[in-house]
Amino acid sequence: MKKIDKKVLVIGSSGFIGSHLFPRLEKLYSTFGYDLVGGNDIRDKFKLDRLFEKERFDIVINLAARAGVLSGEEFYDEYYSTNCVGLMNIIKICEKYKVKRFIHFSSSAVLKALSVYGVTKLAGDYMVKNSKLDWVIIRPFTVIGEGGRKDMVIGKWKRQLEKGEKIQFRGDGTTFRGYTYVGDLVDGVISAITGPGGEYDIGGDVKITLEEFWQIFQKVYPYAEREYVPLPEWDEPGELADTAKAREVLGWQPRVDIKSKIKELMK
Repeated sequence: MKKIDKKVLVIGSSGFIGSHLFPRLEKLYSTFGYDLVGGNDIRDKFKLDRLFEKERFDIVINLAARAGVLSGEEFYDEYYSTNCVGLMNIIKICEKYKVKRFIHFSSSAVLKALSVYGVTKLAGDYMVKNSKLDWVIIRPFTVIGEGGRKDMVIGKWKRQLEKGEKIQFRGDGTTFRGYTYVGDLVDGVISAITGPGGEYDIGGDVKITLEEFWQIFQKVYPYAEREYVPLPEWDEPGELADTAKAREVLGWQPRVDIKSKIKELMK
């Protein structure tokens, strides 16, 4: 298949979501990666400027951010400098070189912004909205998938099990999430490249409580035991994506049965 004659830059291309998105984009566009793993820090404005001057990107997708609520409470300076200052560097350079479409990854944590991470991501949303760019904000909800982040619940529980520890079970099990398979999220991002600008929730709208999650886990590991620990004050009691706009405007819909996928990823 002949590629579309546009240059796409994926910032954060080696991360969990980026590593799934990048191969899909490569089949469609001339695609470039930029990631901290390769020594490319978005806080280095000069290095970013030289890259944009050379390549003149048409589309920029920003996934670069310090993620994880718990770490943000401890390393707040790192989160602020990356998620706010680094993002402003990207915005200003995209404006300077007249990028035609800017897609920024937000977070469901902005809806209440109870944590340092949530506050920095909320600030990022305002920066993007007040820019001169043709922007899209993607708001993912609790993304899971192959190669998922180790600080997410599946990774944490499996590590605790491997160490012979009891599973740390936060709260009474009534908290819930709308889990999103990363492949479904990637579908939404690709649709957003050519779709109308604006904000889109791309996530799961099927409510799964932590107790239900535990029941799925026990079917895979029937010998697993749990210990109840207090729910952190910054933890959200529940999050579900409002996918109506993404479905109507982008024609997006999840293709994966999320409960079956959760069980598969636990093995």
